[in-house]
Amino acid sequence: MARVALVLMTALLLSACGKSDEAQTPEDPALMAQGAQTFRLICSTCHNLTDPSNGTGPYLVHLKGRKAGSVAGFAYTDAMRNAGVVWDEATLGSFLADPSAFIPGTAMVIEPLSDPQTRKALVHYLTHQ
Repeated sequence: MARVALVLMTALLLSACGKSDEAQTPEDPALMAQGAQTFRLICSTCHNLTDPSNGTGPYLVHLKGRKAGSVAGFAYTDAMRNAGVVWDEATLGSFLADPSAFIPGTAMVIEPLSDPQTRKALVHYLTHQ
């Protein structure tokens, strides 16, 4: 009985956090540091990761699990609003590998992040904020 109660309590706590054991990847300090550096160099001129305010690009606070094109007050392209994408590790990785190929018509104007390690680190950083 105590085991059942523990399992139920754990499930309740995880659901309250919006994460499950399957969806949650452990934070890797080395990837976080590399991702933070990449974000500062490539993304921070357009995107904000410290508070929910838009710049040239939409803010990226709490990006994981958000529907693409859904930040209030940001003028997305029709392509981004209608993409039907929810941001997670896989979708972010594919988008950053080639934004225009992943969502044709996006206004995101960066060169594709072709280096898999750089892309992995940035995705890790963005999904652990």
